[in-house]
Amino acid sequence: MMSAPSYKLWTPRMDVDYLVNRVYCVLAPKIRKDIIRSVRHGPPLPTKVYEDYGIKPWMFEDPRKSAMKVLKCKHAAAAMLKNVRKMRMMGSAAHPIPTNHRCIGKIYGEPTFSVRSFDVPKDGKHRMVTDYSQKPLRGHFAPKSEAANFCYNKGFDEKIVTMGFADDSDYAAMMLSLGYRKVYYCSSDFKGWFWQPPQHKSQIRYQLYTIPVPRDDTPSSKIDFVTFPHMGNVQGSAVAGVHCFKITVATMLAMDRIAIDKGLDLFSIPYSQVTHPEDYGLAKCPLTYEQLRERADMKPRIQNPDKWIEVRKDRLCRWRTLTEGQRMPLWIAHQDDILFAHWTILKVFEALRRAHKTFDRANILTSTTLAIESVKESITFCGKRFLPGGEFGIPDDKWIKYSENVLALGYAVNGLPLSLLLTLAGQIAHVMNLFRHMRPMFAPFTWYLAEVNRICGENKSLWKKWKSRIVTVPKVIITMVIEGWHKVYRQKAYALDLVKLDYDADIHISCDWCTHGFGAYNHETGEYFKVRIPQDHELALNKSTFGEFFTVIVAVKETDWISEGMNVALHEDNKGCIFVIEKFKSNSVYGGLSLYFGNLCGDQKIRIFPDYTKTTKIIADPLSRTHEDPKVWYDDFQKRVEAHGLTIGSEIQVDWRGVFNDILELRHRYPISPHTTTHTQPCTPVYAKEAEARLHKTHKERALRVYLEKYGAVACLAKSTIRSWFTYCKEYSTELIFNGIFKNPREKKTSMDSILRDYIVTLMAREHDPELVMVPFTMMKPMLCAPIFLNAMFGREGIRGSTAWNLVYQYESRHVKETMRLSRDDYILIFKAVAKKFGELKPPFARKKKSIDLFYFVAGTLVLVLSCVLLYRYGNLLDSKVDPDDEDREAPLDKLIKFTPSIEDPETLIFSTLEKTDKISGKKTPGRRVQYQVRSSMLDPLEVIDMYAKAHGIDRGTLVGSILKPKSADRGRSLTFNSFTRGDYAKWLRQLQKRLGFELKSLGGKNLTAAIIRRSAMTYFASITSVKNVQALAGHKNIATTANIYVGLRDDESATLRAGLAEALLGFTQAFFYNFSRLIIPESGHESESGTSST
Repeated sequence: MMSAPSYKLWTPRMDVDYLVNRVYCVLAPKIRKDIIRSVRHGPPLPTKVYEDYGIKPWMFEDPRKSAMKVLKCKHAAAAMLKNVRKMRMMGSAAHPIPTNHRCIGKIYGEPTFSVRSFDVPKDGKHRMVTDYSQKPLRGHFAPKSEAANFCYNKGFDEKIVTMGFADDSDYAAMMLSLGYRKVYYCSSDFKGWFWQPPQHKSQIRYQLYTIPVPRDDTPSSKIDFVTFPHMGNVQGSAVAGVHCFKITVATMLAMDRIAIDKGLDLFSIPYSQVTHPEDYGLAKCPLTYEQLRERADMKPRIQNPDKWIEVRKDRLCRWRTLTEGQRMPLWIAHQDDILFAHWTILKVFEALRRAHKTFDRANILTSTTLAIESVKESITFCGKRFLPGGEFGIPDDKWIKYSENVLALGYAVNGLPLSLLLTLAGQIAHVMNLFRHMRPMFAPFTWYLAEVNRICGENKSLWKKWKSRIVTVPKVIITMVIEGWHKVYRQKAYALDLVKLDYDADIHISCDWCTHGFGAYNHETGEYFKVRIPQDHELALNKSTFGEFFTVIVAVKETDWISEGMNVALHEDNKGCIFVIEKFKSNSVYGGLSLYFGNLCGDQKIRIFPDYTKTTKIIADPLSRTHEDPKVWYDDFQKRVEAHGLTIGSEIQVDWRGVFNDILELRHRYPISPHTTTHTQPCTPVYAKEAEARLHKTHKERALRVYLEKYGAVACLAKSTIRSWFTYCKEYSTELIFNGIFKNPREKKTSMDSILRDYIVTLMAREHDPELVMVPFTMMKPMLCAPIFLNAMFGREGIRGSTAWNLVYQYESRHVKETMRLSRDDYILIFKAVAKKFGELKPPFARKKKSIDLFYFVAGTLVLVLSCVLLYRYGNLLDSKVDPDDEDREAPLDKLIKFTPSIEDPETLIFSTLEKTDKISGKKTPGRRVQYQVRSSMLDPLEVIDMYAKAHGIDRGTLVGSILKPKSADRGRSLTFNSFTRGDYAKWLRQLQKRLGFELKSLGGKNLTAAIIRRSAMTYFASITSVKNVQALAGHKNIATTANIYVGLRDDESATLRAGLAEALLGFTQAFFYNFSRLIIPESGHESESGTSST
């Protein structure tokens, strides 16, 4: 530090003159003036400083004391040493100044203020952060006076320290503007960015550091204290972030302008090259960029005077309103990180190269290296994972890290430190940015920590004492967090869902409520509903947000106006309701509604865009006043409809009581008290006496006797699936169930669904418990099928498990990639094209270069038929490399094919090969045999085998060795042959469309692969036979492998289909099932509509 220059002689590391004269000169005058002032003179000044309140340097804690605290903690000391070294290396520290015994000196003739710092552990590292929240010591000013509570950061105007970073919709807009199917990314990161731009000269005296320097290594060593000024911006200053971000944005804007002048589309592309919203089926936005930015949902609550640095929603608005002559930026900055995107690797790398050239010339340090390998199709930026195909996700390491904390919350029954709880709340908030509909599930957890969060932000000294305190979170809140986490774990968000506006709405509806009634109107069809509220009902209470919100839910849930995936424009006259819907907010008053609404929108993928309409104009207002004279309310209704140029359609009826009962059940399930604080005791569910009496009423002696008879008949179901259900029912006992069977045959569907959902949640939890065995994803369906089938056998016909099935599919989707299949037409098209070419062949072929394609065709056709007709894996037919050793050959033809009863006149072909490893169990299945009855058909296996033999000049009796392909020899005059490998087959399939002149539209431009065509074959086999038969033919050990991975069945259409699959999955034989069904005697009086026994 002693070699550093004096603060009077210090100059910034970055080349300010180069930036001003060669880079920023191309910017618009207003921006250029602003940014030049920033890089030359530093950030905006505070409106108030310590002296304005009479605060002197000696009124703060002695800096030597705080310096000694750092020295006593090895982590803090290491972080301090690292920071000081980095400051010196980057040239942001000046020479130490002389000070008095309190480490107070002078800079430019004014007294200095030493700032303390504290270490922040993050990602296994300890970082030092400057504490600009420190206030004068007590006793110098009156308590609660402005001076007593003043800190340096409070001196800045709120507007100049505010800015908005790009959000997920901006990233999505940039991705979609390039046509998201093939987008490449890379990022650049500045090193110590806050320290590189200079601080304003007048503010340097407020950012001095005092560090302890021991004279030797002994514990009793004398300590010297050194105080030096920091000449750059410091982390912890309220204005530093905005100031440095402003320089980042201005530099990128200037580089884009320079590239455009040179005719390069690197940092932005013109209108003609942009993929527009209309190309994705979105509506054209009728507003200009400026008009859209002025909308309440697009502009920040507090806006920085320099609007050009407000980048939140900028890319979204720019893309949705882009017109001829405008350009779409292909970069997004987030403080010191910059994301670049383009169509090709070379384009992105060239943008990165030019950016780094400017950074290097301006002497701006970067921590990223310039390498083309850093350009990728999938990248992590700002905690989000950018994926191919227009998807966003959370990086795997963050999922694991966050999930560990969620599990800690569930398993640590004695509580967790406040610091960990607050960290978990922040992690959940980060994930919720992608999955907004799940916010109501986590809202009580944030309420619980609200006061703690305020203290962490405003009172650092108190937070230091509090952060290690152990706090027990109420059980009901823990349950909500864990269940909510299971719903979002490893899920993905789609770019197209993030960029939609109200102009993309598929339907417009109006809703209104008052204490006497509520109703809604469909602008498209003219249909409407109206409800009179009984005055003794909760909805009759004067809770407007609750009532309006409930009306919207009824309109979405109980009408047939809105289907899955629709965008809905909602016209509302209640701003509270609009706020709740936009933000998925939740509180104790309408928490149940928010949970219900969030689940509904998430499951159905419905997007609602609320819009405020005055009460005097909204169409649905009269529908809430049907208690008035019909002439009054209906005339008003008619006038409002006609004023909008619409017509009145038919009235429909809605089951609003059913929705309200569902919401009441959610309240009972998650009983959050009205004012949740850190003193809240864990809550317990309260069940109504009437419900309890109804449950016990079904538990009669006769019912028990009949149950035991049936139970004895199925006791032999000693499979893991049914045992798991029995174990769960025993450990989590409930009055609704007796030994795995719902007591009441007519139990509510919602009650049964709730228990089945809890069962699946328990099974899913094994994934994160190292002491338990994780349920394989292909066994999750059988696990749910077992209790459904068992209860169906005992006449519980209402059992469905709808919500549980959603969890099962989420669990599966986290473990298996989405599989692609050919459409039926495309699948048939392939075989027609191959058969046509096959019929034109005239073997044997000349062993010349011109016959190479013919030999390839017969080899490829043979493999195609064996894999699609006999469902062999091509990896078990073909060698992995050319001419392997005999013991490594995959399927020699002499062992693969047997002709019976004779080679000359076979009636049956017997194929035998060695299967490798089952996808689920990992076990090997040797010697799988497939018998094929010879018949005359298109591309019959015998016909294809004969064609292959004739092409090579051999016959059935001399088929030996691997399937062969030709290779040119003697400069093309003759051919030699070696193994037709897996790679050769993959290449043959890729080129098949081009060579035979057809197009497979269902592939969407992707290549045809062996996996796709075999999977498609299994799917269409399953449409004409049972999955069990396909399993046997494909040689899968586990039927779930066939059903889930290859056939792609989703058996959630009805309980009958589920029970049918469960029968197979539970291993019933037809004989046993027949004997078992005879033991089930139907109860009298339970008959179906046809008159036969429902059992």
